[in-house]
This record gives sequence, structure tokens and C-alpha cells, in this order.
Amino acid sequence: MPRRNYTRSGPGAPADPDSGVPLADTQSVRSRRQGWRIHLAGLVSCAAWVALAWRSQDGDDPGKLAWWLTAQAVGWLMLAAVAGLDRGRLSRPAVLGWALCFQLCGLFAEPVLEDDHFRFLWDGRVFAQGGDPYVRAPAASFQDPEVPAEFQDILDRINHPDVPTVYGPVCQLGFALSHHIAPGRLWPWKLLLLSAEIAVVLALRRRLSDRRLLLLAWCPLAVAETAFNAHPDALGVALLMLAGAARPPWLAGVLAAASGGAKVFGWLLAPFLLARRGRAAWIAFALTLAALYLPFLRQGGQAEFAGLRAMATGWEFNSSVHAVVSAALGASTARVVCLAAFAGVWLVTWRRWRKRAGGTAAPSDRVPPGGPVFGAFFLLSATVNPWYLLWLWPFVALQPTWTGLTALAAVSLSYCTGQNLGLAGLGAFDHPVWVRPVEFGMIGLAALAEAWRSRRS
Repeated sequence: MPRRNYTRSGPGAPADPDSGVPLADTQSVRSRRQGWRIHLAGLVSCAAWVALAWRSQDGDDPGKLAWWLTAQAVGWLMLAAVAGLDRGRLSRPAVLGWALCFQLCGLFAEPVLEDDHFRFLWDGRVFAQGGDPYVRAPAASFQDPEVPAEFQDILDRINHPDVPTVYGPVCQLGFALSHHIAPGRLWPWKLLLLSAEIAVVLALRRRLSDRRLLLLAWCPLAVAETAFNAHPDALGVALLMLAGAARPPWLAGVLAAASGGAKVFGWLLAPFLLARRGRAAWIAFALTLAALYLPFLRQGGQAEFAGLRAMATGWEFNSSVHAVVSAALGASTARVVCLAAFAGVWLVTWRRWRKRAGGTAAPSDRVPPGGPVFGAFFLLSATVNPWYLLWLWPFVALQPTWTGLTALAAVSLSYCTGQNLGLAGLGAFDHPVWVRPVEFGMIGLAALAEAWRSRRS
């Protein structure tokens, strides 16, 4: 017997028992109301991002930190408001349309509270002119008379100019492409990152419900750190997601290697993406890595590893577990202990992943454990910049948890440094005593609440 259609209206159509209005008409009204709420939330969020873009043009504005945190807080509130609408389908065109508007606000903005983009512009010039950005630190060019005045100004604004660049070959290709389009300008690089974020949405759209797609597209951390501050992590994340979605094994290998070639974080998940993909995937992975790194290594350089080594041995920012262990055992011992702890977490996660895959289920058809792997890595790291958590962003959208959502929202508190707060008695990158307890306390409370709820259920 054919199933009856209960969406018709007119005489004889099923009616709402309370109002007497036909159900089809009630659903239509509800859908229109829901659409208006999405547009209202999108408009409020967009207004906050426009205000931030406007204030970003004032380089001497002492209130940028307040604008920065307020825009993200409004973004999170509006995201929660839309996610909490009546059950039913959200309008994907509306969600994605507003997400594009948020990104365009950042395209016309200056980076906020960040100066890493000067390094991107300088590396792009060096690489585009046939040089090796890994061989000479920017400080070696301070007295070079061949540097144009425009790039001398960029050179003077690079932070840690004595340290070689820490950005991988894939990022360097992007920097060089941006330089060829518009030397000394950031907008071509931002357009490339916008394309990367679109690629993330396209790679995951079929795996996400409407509300999870909303989280992916409207995530304020992704808007702030990619569209506004132009950090390259979105490029590596996009390549990682495309590797997971790729059907030919060789293509998955190429994309996984390219993700690690953008930032080394991508290598942490490469074995999970390529497991059971066959020999072709691993051969393509190895050949791609060779193609990316051998041209630099043959010139006597160390690619980005020299800069990463300097960063790993001498820098500390916004750490949690590492800070506690360092206070008890010293910084050098803390690095060894935390590295060993992460290696243990990774190996346990890998073993469970392989066990759950069994003999028939291909891991390529399942979401890789990006949440546990990246979560443990950042929890144990000595340096946790806010944009690093973009590597968690798609996995929180795929498998939302209160812990992951809180981490994405709370990490921006790390911008509350002595420099950004204007506190003369505090180092430029030092935090007031309240910042890390509040930031990681929020994440810890979310984790405890989640564990308690899971235990009860």
C-alpha cells in the first residue's frame, strides 16, 4: 500500500490539533520564521565583523583587544542562537551565504593584534625571486641596499627576525604565488585561504548535518584567525580534509603529504588517513614529501625544521600541562615528559583505531581521531597559539563535544597579554595570572561536565 502524504494542504488535510491550521501551512510558517531568525543572527554577526574590520584600520587603537574578543563573543552567541532553533532542516544556502559575508569582512581588514603576516610577505618575495627562505633569517637582510623601501618596512616589522621561517614548502608556494599577484599585499594570500576554507566545507558537506555545517561555516575562531589574521593553518587543514575525502589512494597520499608540507601538524593524522589505503597511497605520500623537501635540503638548508627546533627549545606561550610540569621539574625536563606522554597517547589512539577498523571496515570511510590526537598534542605543547586550534575545528564540527567547543571559544583569551592589555609591568607576551586559569578552567569544567553526563547516561 502506498504511504500517505501528510504534507498536503487544503480540504481534508491533517490539521494542527491546537490551532486547527493545516500541518503543511504550519510547517511553512515555521520554516519562514526559522529563515528570518537565521538571517537576523547572520546580520548581527556580520555587523560585529564589520565593526572589527573598521577598527582594524586604526593601527594605534588601544581598544583592539576589546573589539577582537567582542566580535568573537557575538559570533559564538549568534551561532548558538541559530543552532538552538526548532528541530528541522536549516537553510544551507542562508548558512553558507552569511559565512561568505563573514569571510569577506576579514578580506578587507588589517590583521588584528598579530604581525605574522609580515613574515608571509617577506618569505613570498624571497621565494619568488629564486631564493631559499630557509637559508637566511630576515635579520641578515637588514642592511641589504637592494631591498626596496616598501619591503624594508615589512622587514622591520617581522617578529623574531633572527629565527628562520617555520612555514613549510606548501605555504612558501602560496606566499610566492601571492607575491607574483600583488607584491607586498596580503589580499591575494587571503583569497587563497578563503579558497581553502571553501574546500573544507565542500570536503565535509555530505558528512555533516545542517547544524554541524553551521558550526563549521560560522565558527568565529576560523573567521578571526583565517579571514582577518591570515594564518596559514586553514591551508593545511583543507588539504587534510581533502585527503580524507579522496577516493584514489594515490591522491590521498599526495594530499596528506601536502598537508604536512604546509604545517607539520598534518603529519600527526597522516597514518590514520592512509591506513588500509594500500601501497599506492604510501608511495605517493613519500614521493610528494621528496618533491617538496629535496629541493631545499639539497641546497644545504634544513627547510622549516631549523626554525621549528628553535621554537620548540626556546619558546613557551599559553601552555597548560607543560607549564605545570615545567614549574615542578624545569623546562627541559617538561619538554621530554610531555613529548613522551603525547607519544603514548598517539600510540594508544592508533591501536584502538586499528582494532575498531577490524578486517572489513576501511578507516578511510570513518572520521579519523583528530579530536583526541590534536587535543592531546595542544594540551601537552609548550606553545599553543589560538590559530593552532584550527586543526581541531573540522573535527569538532564532525563530532561536537562541549570540551571541543569550549576550547575553540576560550583559546582567544590568550590574546590578553601584557602588550595587548597595555600593562607596563608585564612582558609583551606574558599573561596576567588570571588568564590561563580562566581559559583552561573553562575547558576543564566542560570536560568534567561531559564526563559526568556520559557516566549518568
